[in-house]
Amino acid sequence: MAFNEKYYEKILEQFVKFSDEKYKKFSEKLLPEIKMTYGIRTPIIRKIAKEILKNDPIGFLNLCKNRNFE
Repeated sequence: MAFNEKYYEKILEQFVKFSDEKYKKFSEKLLPEIKMTYGIRTPIIRKIAKEILKNDPIGFLNLCKNRNFE
């Protein structure tokens, strides 16, 4: 499946669903220059990354353009 804006929006919905406010604040203290974080724990990010790798990782990278830390 080719990665497109609709699929990217689906990924962002997952980011919002799995965000952790305490972890977000912790991450922002470690990375003060990064403002767009969701605070998603590593096991969840790995699961989402595996899904992206199975589909279209290059398309994802071309579309996301550093919009957020995760």
